[in-house]
Amino acid sequence: MLPSCIICKKRKKKCDFNLPSCKHCESMGAHCEYYDEGLGNNVPREYLKSLDDNITLLKSEIEKYKKKIDKRTANNDIVITNKNKLYETVKNGTFIEGRDSVLQYYGPCSLVSMVYMSSIMLKLKNSSIDQISVLEYKAIPPVKVSFDYSLITNDHSRILISNYLNNIYPYFPLLSESFFHFDLMVKNYPDSKQMYIILILLVSSAQIMRKRWDFITIKVMLQQKVVEMMKTKLGNEDGDTLLILLFYALYELLDPEVGVSVWKTLSLACDIAERLQLKNYDDTIPLPGTISKSIPRSNFLKVLTLLDTETMICIGKLPLIDLTNGQYLITDNRSMELSFVEAADKMKFFKTLYENTSGCDISKLFQYPNFHNRTNSDLWLIASPILSHRCSVCDVYFDSTVIEISRACISVITEYSNVHKKGILLYWIALSKLSIAIIDLTLIKKFYNTSYYGTISDGTIKDIITMGKQLLSQISSQWYYANTVKLFIDAITE
Repeated sequence: MLPSCIICKKRKKKCDFNLPSCKHCESMGAHCEYYDEGLGNNVPREYLKSLDDNITLLKSEIEKYKKKIDKRTANNDIVITNKNKLYETVKNGTFIEGRDSVLQYYGPCSLVSMVYMSSIMLKLKNSSIDQISVLEYKAIPPVKVSFDYSLITNDHSRILISNYLNNIYPYFPLLSESFFHFDLMVKNYPDSKQMYIILILLVSSAQIMRKRWDFITIKVMLQQKVVEMMKTKLGNEDGDTLLILLFYALYELLDPEVGVSVWKTLSLACDIAERLQLKNYDDTIPLPGTISKSIPRSNFLKVLTLLDTETMICIGKLPLIDLTNGQYLITDNRSMELSFVEAADKMKFFKTLYENTSGCDISKLFQYPNFHNRTNSDLWLIASPILSHRCSVCDVYFDSTVIEISRACISVITEYSNVHKKGILLYWIALSKLSIAIIDLTLIKKFYNTSYYGTISDGTIKDIITMGKQLLSQISSQWYYANTVKLFIDAITE
């Protein structure tokens, strides 16, 4: 048998994962002499195999979106103008290369896409869209802090637990006050509760450190401890594991400097939730698990759908947990059920607008009258890219569309103005929504008649934009990277 083909000799690459050279060796009846080698001494074959798998996956992803584009172009019966070409581009989303050369997809209603769209419409130069990826930045270099229980005093513990119960639990009702022992030092909690008390202190310290710098060291120490503990605690697919993932996803959203893994954490949580059939049973059937059995299923589903819906829509993707068929828990808690309805509305809205490939998108929205009478104050923020669309088919609806979007923008900015005093929880979601709201109002103010505001005066719009910019300034004072977005907003609102 021949030692190897000439191609392998020149490339000196592994050929055990279907590289062209491997196939050439096989066709010649050759046994590749580089079978157990990588590239030199520094690139192992495992890396090359992983690289090849990633390339295959990426090609598949690109082909999927290419087919969508081709199908949409073939079926679309409206005349494509330069403006509609921009809308089609924004609607298709974009890939941005992040750390470690990982490509991340940002869909139509993401901040990345809206920065691109507004840059074109306003004819701005040097708008670095790749710098607006709020998921790709670490403002604080990694710091190693040895874990030491003595650094968490009783006073620290009380402050963090009280902050969790007062400012976090009302929105994310997982572990209630009955879980805690205020007189116990953290290290004295039972082993079954250790992981969860440390997670809660981590979540609380991530929020409180924006105002209390002395909690930064505690936050860093706790985060490193949690990552270490999660390596051994995530083996089971039960309610306890789901609880750990939800708390850690919440932490990642509270602390945007942590990195890029929040959607990975949520994806894993959603996968476990589906296997546990979380949304298929009522609160009389608890999730399996030592700690989770004390938490109603509806509480789990509320937190999961909130984090999933807000995160995925902010990066322009359809949420992972599908509630559009009314498949969610029936509960006597009206507020809880309303949160499920609102999440389902956002999914239906996103699907209606961006998944159907034929016809005018604005016209499609107005085929569903319920979209105009929902309680979701920010529902129409999802439709922001429509501001770059206009065709003869949708002329009759366009005024109403602009009014709905402007109302959603005003509502988003006003609501964040009311809650910022307690402390913003989901930082980069707040940054995305506020920025998109300001971008939308700026475009409406510049390109469309003020009569589109309905009963809202031009002066009110200016005041709302100013209020939104003030909120962004406050966020950027607590989160360094937000300055990149703030500078862009300042540029378009001059």
